[in-house]
Amino acid sequence: MSGDVSQFRPETEPGQMPGIEPEMQTKGSSVTRDEEQQDFNFWVVAVWNVVQDIPRGCVLTYGEVARLAGSGGSPRRVSQALRQAPREMKLPWHRVINSQGRISFPVGSQGYRQQKNRLEKEGVVFLNGRTNLQRYGYSGALDKLFWGDSV
Repeated sequence: MSGDVSQFRPETEPGQMPGIEPEMQTKGSSVTRDEEQQDFNFWVVAVWNVVQDIPRGCVLTYGEVARLAGSGGSPRRVSQALRQAPREMKLPWHRVINSQGRISFPVGSQGYRQQKNRLEKEGVVFLNGRTNLQRYGYSGALDKLFWGDSV
């Protein structure tokens, strides 16, 4: 058995996927890189719209923003989208925090201090480095998610 890994190789032809009938497989993806980039760009704008709608004194988590923007499995990509926002947009990026109610920047960093100061000026209270999501979470966001803009 030493060095022999052939027993772990699937019995398929090159380019086939194991466990899937050849006629059910496609050669390559039907989505091009340009289409993927276009979808991501559309999603980035959706993130900006969600964040722009967070009222003063309220916060949303990265996961909530991702879900509201249409991609629940991508909370880490929210910060990428926020970094792409033009400065003149004056996006209230500081109203997005992590799911533990904490600021994601390293404690003591310039970004941490700036975000915390902005939130505190809006009335958000921090105890032991975290805020109460039940109190400061934007409940209107959930209404918007379930019922649309008409609420």
